[in-house]
Amino acid sequence: MKMPSGEISRISPDKRSEVLRRAEIVRRYCAIKSPTEEDDRNFAAELGLSTDSLFRLAAAWRRHGDIDALQGARVRLTDTDRTLALEVARGELDMSGVTPSRRAETLRRIDVIRRYLEIPTPSRADRLASAKAMDLTPERFTRVLRAWLLHRSPEAIPGATVPRRQWRKKLKKRERLQQLLDLAITSAGASASVVRIRELFEEYCRDDGLEPPSQGTIYKWVRQLRSKSAQSSLETAKSPFSGA
Repeated sequence: MKMPSGEISRISPDKRSEVLRRAEIVRRYCAIKSPTEEDDRNFAAELGLSTDSLFRLAAAWRRHGDIDALQGARVRLTDTDRTLALEVARGELDMSGVTPSRRAETLRRIDVIRRYLEIPTPSRADRLASAKAMDLTPERFTRVLRAWLLHRSPEAIPGATVPRRQWRKKLKKRERLQQLLDLAITSAGASASVVRIRELFEEYCRDDGLEPPSQGTIYKWVRQLRSKSAQSSLETAKSPFSGA
């Protein structure tokens, strides 16, 4: 996918060169029909990312040509973007690109965004209230809002789709379970109960063609991940899935 010239002009001038460099790297990676593990490592290193971050970036690029996902890129949004985003949120939405188990929550999030955009001049309190309505931190709400303003598409809402790359050739089952549980914890929100996280995790497993572990095992994994997250990020933490 080639970056549209109009989108390039909206990138901050001081970021443009780096964004174009990263876009070319991602374009070359996405052009490979079946990347090998060595390809994953090499392209991730060229971008200065983990392989998992590379996968997420490539998925966003394939769906939307998402230049805002490229580190260092900040597209300047306009009043026209806001007006168009509100019009789409008020209209009939095409949910065909959203994972079935995520459609209700995605519609709810878009409705929160619609109500926020209908406020002529949103205040900090409005932002906090909208973040709370989504059970997100204010920073994560801002990212969800920005995704909608940029793409005006339900599948662009974070958490709307469960990644379906050809993971079986690259990952062992327990590594895929770790990815899906990480996604469930992130999508559920910081204050979500363990039960809610388990429900989301089981949905993601079924969507991905995996048999979910037992409830007791899921609860144990969530407790371990939450405990470890207080000390270090999930990427560097020791995996609790060694017995899967």
